[in-house]
Amino acid sequence: MKNEASLMRPAHKSRTRLSMSGSFRKALFLAIMMLLLILFGSVPNAVSEPIPPDVKSTAQDRVDLKLTVYENQALVSETRRVSLPSGKSRLIIEDVPKTIDPASLQILSSGGATQFRIKEQNYMRANITNDKLAQMFIGKNVVLIEKDRRINARLLSPGIYDIDGEVYVGHQGPVIYPKLPEGILEKAVLSCLIESKNGGEVNLEISYLAGGMGWNGSYTATVSENERSIALQGWINVRNNSGAEYKNAQMSVIAGSVRRAQPKRPVFEARTMSMAGGMEDDAIVAKPAFDYHQYPIAHPITIGRDQEKRIRLFAALDCVVAKNYIFEWPYHAGQRDELEDKARIVLELKNSKSSGLGMPLPRGKVSVYKRSGGQLVFIGEDEIKDIPVDEEFGLFIGKAFDIMGKIKRTAFRSPGRAREEATFQLSIVNHQADTVSIEVLQNIPGDWDIVEATEEYSKKAANTLKFDLKVQPSEERIIEYMIRINRRW
Repeated sequence: MKNEASLMRPAHKSRTRLSMSGSFRKALFLAIMMLLLILFGSVPNAVSEPIPPDVKSTAQDRVDLKLTVYENQALVSETRRVSLPSGKSRLIIEDVPKTIDPASLQILSSGGATQFRIKEQNYMRANITNDKLAQMFIGKNVVLIEKDRRINARLLSPGIYDIDGEVYVGHQGPVIYPKLPEGILEKAVLSCLIESKNGGEVNLEISYLAGGMGWNGSYTATVSENERSIALQGWINVRNNSGAEYKNAQMSVIAGSVRRAQPKRPVFEARTMSMAGGMEDDAIVAKPAFDYHQYPIAHPITIGRDQEKRIRLFAALDCVVAKNYIFEWPYHAGQRDELEDKARIVLELKNSKSSGLGMPLPRGKVSVYKRSGGQLVFIGEDEIKDIPVDEEFGLFIGKAFDIMGKIKRTAFRSPGRAREEATFQLSIVNHQADTVSIEVLQNIPGDWDIVEATEEYSKKAANTLKFDLKVQPSEERIIEYMIRINRRW
């Protein structure tokens, strides 16, 4: 047995030496590969490519700022004077909106001998929140404020702290973090990797589309005592929720429906339109801008974050106006029960020089007032669409208290599938002290004509029957008529 053991022992040691020799060779191979990687791999490139220096630009560097405001966005065009080093640098542009459309961003050089190329552009939105800060400091030390005490703690999870080995939950006071972590931004920034041949001062023209800005028109109108003229003031209401402030900007607004998907931006021409005779001299003069209208504001505008600003567009103090009363009924009105309504009050104007206006009017709300016994009274509101020059428009401001109308279908027959006949009775009563002009409309489908009527009538449109009436004080006017509809089936 001893001989067998002694014979076996050297063989065991031999296998151990072979195994160690294999491990050594493997370790040596890996060490050589790591050395080759260090000598000929990525480290030399990293050494030869130093981190580009940061060049920061704030709103203080602006030498020019233009805002072109659309209905729900704005085109921001600004020029900044910055100093670029030779070679590569990272330009950080601060004081920009949080709502930039990155695809619309362009940066160009304007003047100066410095030549540069932009290698890449980055837009980073503000991302600081309580939850994000807490997540970044899990496992790290923070300071809790309780009344006048500062308590050192370790953040275990949002709202859960380790204080001297005890778990503390329910802290209601402030939490102090030692610093702002890398990657957390308190405001939006643009970042560009720039390569400059010679370095030096350069004017950068930066333009982009930003959401959160927009404008709408609004108007105030005061009807004269005799109700034959109206003083109309137009206003531009600009809102800024873009997250940035704009100081001393050259601002203009664009009226019209601009499609965001169109490949080219509108080209703003410098032609102006003539001033309307009834306008005050400081009215904003509309310019053609492609197929839209541009309203440039003459004085510099400053608008802060989350601010709304109202800028006067024009004042036309003596516009011709006509007050009309209108009833409008559907074809099937009164087919079962008598239908009753009050007359709509409509102020009708024409956007022409001869009527005291004569400039493109952007759409917006019109608030109407009237002086009564020396006191200003609010009498109604309406919305207008975009009104071109020489277009007529009306303001439906309410319903007349003392002018009543009723309609009832008194007979109906359908001799066949190709025709039907309906007889209606209209009753209009004027309880006012003055004679009034009233327009009565009824919308009728299909191919129709009037078989008989007790009043003169006309076709206002292909599907609209119209009666023009003058009704005396305390008079009730009754109209009876028959409509024939021909079906072409």
